[in-house]
Amino acid sequence: MASTEHEVATWCNLRPFAVNSPSVPILLELRVEGTHVRGELALVIAPGTVAKARDRLLDRALLVAITARADELGSVLAAAPASYCFVRPGKDELGRTTFDVGARIEAERLIPERPRP
Repeated sequence: MASTEHEVATWCNLRPFAVNSPSVPILLELRVEGTHVRGELALVIAPGTVAKARDRLLDRALLVAITARADELGSVLAAAPASYCFVRPGKDELGRTTFDVGARIEAERLIPERPRP
């Protein structure tokens, strides 16, 4: 599932300061592996964006996809979508900040879990 930052920003009513480049696509790949959800999220986050604004951006970019995966597993989210994202060092070739996405099922709830390499 790939869309542009501009489409996500428009759809989510994001403030422009949180999105640096409307022409760079967001990368969002989530897959179900048994009782785990694993994936990757990459998006442009403007320099100087505070953590609270970054988390709102992550919540909005990830909400629909991670909720759908939780439904596939018969569970509900135990935390805000940003809690399932773990930043990787550096940026990708398009200048996007990349995150690992990880979760596991525990008592019918999808719990954030740092993916292992």
